[in-house]
Formats: sequence, structure tokens, C-alpha cells
Amino acid sequence: LELCASPFNCHFRRYCSAFLDTDAAFGSLGDCFQFHPVEGSFEANPPFDQELIARLVGHLEVLLSRSQKPLSFVVVIPHSPEKPAWQKLANSAYAKRAVKLEAGKHGFVAGAQHLRPDKVVPSAAATTLVFLQNDAGAKRWPVTKEKLAAVRKGFRGGRGGKAGDDDSGGDRSDDSEEEENDEDDEDATDARKMEAARKKRAAGGARGGGPSWDPDAVLFFGVGSGKRWGVRP
Repeated sequence: LELCASPFNCHFRRYCSAFLDTDAAFGSLGDCFQFHPVEGSFEANPPFDQELIARLVGHLEVLLSRSQKPLSFVVVIPHSPEKPAWQKLANSAYAKRAVKLEAGKHGFVAGAQHLRPDKVVPSAAATTLVFLQNDAGAKRWPVTKEKLAAVRKGFRGGRGGKAGDDDSGGDRSDDSEEEENDEDDEDATDARKMEAARKKRAAGGARGGGPSWDPDAVLFFGVGSGKRWGVRP
């Protein structure tokens, strides 16, 4: 189920959208911030507004913290490591994996696809996918190398060819294999960085700065943000 869609660009019959009053007749469940699932796997490609993205991440973290059932979200936003909202998402305690899609090597269904001759358009900028999961969700839907390869292949279809087409149009070339290996290496590096960040958070106040907030132990304002760790007030 999509958390940020509309009657014009939804993929599934049921989805969340900003305007329940006009969209309910077309399958909308309403505002995603009023949607409180306890189980399931969901996708969110929110509008690229920093405040809205940060608010969405906070909402998803609350849902993940409260559920003991399998719960998983994949959030798709522009690759902007310098932005606070991106940092909040990538540094979330629930972030199991982050994937970067390079500019020009993937595409999207255009927001105004109902008015365009081409439904999909290549992305002019890099994109980040972050998988937010609780422990039960990570066990139910593990983010494996094979699944990531399928995701990349699907996004490559958005460059204008048929969805799922390989770059080579059939047999894979050495260049495409090398490209995928490079992407795997980058994913592995991201995974190591995320694990290092978790260990750093666990170390907390060991350096004399006082105890740190632990999102697994307490829910506090700013959970998921890069600046939440510090001396307990």
C-alpha cells in the first residue's frame, strides 16, 4: 500500500492521499498521518518538502515502536545527505538498509502522468531508498541482495524502456555486471556505516558526555534525527 499517492498516480486500489473528501470515492484511505497500521509492508514516496519528510519519518518511527507485529516501510526521497530530513531518515534506529540510485540510471512514474504522452520519466537526480523495519518486519521481509537487485531492475525500467528491461536488452554485459557490483559495494558500505552509527549510539555517554537517549527504551521528540543523541536533560 502506498502512503503518499493520489487517484491519478496510485498503483494499488487502496492508498493514502492528502484529500480524503475528494479521493475516498477512488480508493483513498485518507491522510497518511491518520493511518496507523500495526502490521504490513508499505511504500512512501512523499512530496520533496523537508518538513513533511521529517514529519513522516517521525510518524513511521512511532508506528514501528508501538507494534510487535511485522511492520515495514520503504521510503523513497531524493539523495540529499546535507538535508536534515534525509539525515533523520538515514540515521533512524529502524533503518535496516539504505540504497542509492544514481541519477540517469532510474526513473519514476511522472506525477502528471495522466497528462503526459510518456508515463515514466528518467530521474535527473540521485534517489535514496531507506528500509524502515521493526525486528519482526525485518524477519518477515529481509532486505536481501536478490530483492535489492529486483528493486534496481524495476527502477531502471523508468528510464523510458519497458519496466524490468536490462541495460543490455538481453545478455548482461561486463559493464552492467561491474556497475551492479559497484552498487553492491556501495550498499555494503552504507550498511557498515549504519551499523557503526548504532554502535556509537549504544556507547552513548561512555565518553563522559552523559547518558544518551535510546529509541528502543524511550520515545522522545526528535527520534530518528541526527541530532537526537546528547546529554539527557
